[in-house]
Amino acid sequence: MRDPRSDYIEVRGLKIHYLEWGERNGEPLVLVHGWRDHARSWSYFVAALQEKSAKPLWIVAPDCRGHGDSDWVGAGGYYHFPDYVHDLDCVIDSLGVPSIDLIGHSMGGTISFLYAGTFSQRVRKLVLIEGIGPLGMAFPDAPLRMEKFLSEMKAIREGTTMDFASFEYPSVEEAAERFHKVNPRLDPERALQLTRWGMRRTDNGKWVWKLTRFTARLHPSLSMRNRLSSSIAGSNAWFW
Repeated sequence: MRDPRSDYIEVRGLKIHYLEWGERNGEPLVLVHGWRDHARSWSYFVAALQEKSAKPLWIVAPDCRGHGDSDWVGAGGYYHFPDYVHDLDCVIDSLGVPSIDLIGHSMGGTISFLYAGTFSQRVRKLVLIEGIGPLGMAFPDAPLRMEKFLSEMKAIREGTTMDFASFEYPSVEEAAERFHKVNPRLDPERALQLTRWGMRRTDNGKWVWKLTRFTARLHPSLSMRNRLSSSIAGSNAWFW
């Protein structure tokens, strides 16, 4: 499996990292990963796609802010879907092509859906993999959602959270073993490789995931359902 090329663009002071496979004269395809994932998570999918595609592909996969090798927002900041969509728009603008095919998984599916509804003429085909949620909430649920959100933020502030992103491991191998238990359909070799791509070593010698803890919090927004409904109405893309 050939390694991708690696590059960055700057978006409002943040470095947004992305990977490229294939040559720029190929059909442009953009892949947007899910929550707690990163661009290299697409590697095995890309290898299979390149093998089966009848046309040469130019594949671009960004790391969403707070994930992988992209920057994290500064102190006091947060991760909102309009910011993710703006980052994606900047990555696509940097490609210099009039239109793309777009695949999004989970959180990346929601980002892709919102993008396609906003810029329908720029997306020829759209694939969503588990990618149209969360769908908001009923208004009476808002206080409970807000309370949950604030409790989770307090746990982060006080250092008492046991969230996945806060775990430290003495070795990549130990993290890969846990990763494989959570994802048993992955064979151990691939689990280890994905773990190597998805972790970094801290100053104390421990290994942590390339993921900010704040992306794991579900923001208490009431408007996601309306945004997605509007995106469906606004998109002219073909759905695969």
